[in-house]
Amino acid sequence: MKYPTVIFKPNWIDTARKKFEEHANRNSTMLEWGSGLSTIYLSRIVKHVYAIEHNHLWYTKVQDWIKGLNITNVTLLYRPYPPDVSYINAPYELNMRFEIIEIDGRLRNFCFEVARRLILENGLIIFDDINEAQYKVTRENYLLQPPLVSRTQTFAGRPGGKATSITHIVNTKTF
Repeated sequence: MKYPTVIFKPNWIDTARKKFEEHANRNSTMLEWGSGLSTIYLSRIVKHVYAIEHNHLWYTKVQDWIKGLNITNVTLLYRPYPPDVSYINAPYELNMRFEIIEIDGRLRNFCFEVARRLILENGLIIFDDINEAQYKVTRENYLLQPPLVSRTQTFAGRPGGKATSITHIVNTKTF
């Protein structure tokens, strides 16, 4: 089965995608909560993508894309939710830290708590749809308070207040 390249891009607005592409390279190791089109796109830019998916049907579909496109630099983990918190804690099983982390799945506030412990110094965290009400605690407690993070940019995107926030982590010791 052939897959058109154009469909395999994350639903990020162009300015957020550009910021990511400026930071990422073939040596970057990446973690993402929530898999899909972004997983395929990211695999073409970074060294390795570790993606965590909670929905079994979607997990199977993404696995099919990975196999069909002969992608070898993606590790897709299935962790059901609810009620299992292994979805949030799955990155700890990998026993590593990451240059880039994308949060675009379930329980994003809790995932951010894990992400801030696993991001490398000068790393990049991408928090999709940051302006939604349920993410207020993360937005107010972390993304807008220097010196914890530096150069946070929220890109207004789709109508309805959705946005993508790109956070450049400068010093994880103070984070």
